[in-house]
Amino acid sequence: MDRIKEKFCSRCGYDLTGLDFEGRCPECGGYFSQWSGEGLKDFGPMAKHRRGENVVRIVQVVVLVFVAMCLVGFGSLYYLWYGEYQPLFFTSVVALIFLAFAGVTALSLLKR
Repeated sequence: MDRIKEKFCSRCGYDLTGLDFEGRCPECGGYFSQWSGEGLKDFGPMAKHRRGENVVRIVQVVVLVFVAMCLVGFGSLYYLWYGEYQPLFFTSVVALIFLAFAGVTALSLLKR
């Protein structure tokens, strides 16, 4: 398993088939590694792990947004039933904190 099979350089698209496990692209000089997937269009053995991390982060964003919506909903219901706005204010602030965490998590997805 020291030779690459059917992989292409992510920078220039050069066919790296038959080259060493890691090294530099003969066409553009970009570094590639079969194990980490760095510099390759087909990301190698770690690709499933990276996709799994992305799925977990997407689920985290969805759950955080759902919890924020539930908090605002419960605060609104309390306001409608009892006429007190303090719980609505409190749940809205906590919901904003949850939405901030969701935004940071979503940004981490974009930077990958």
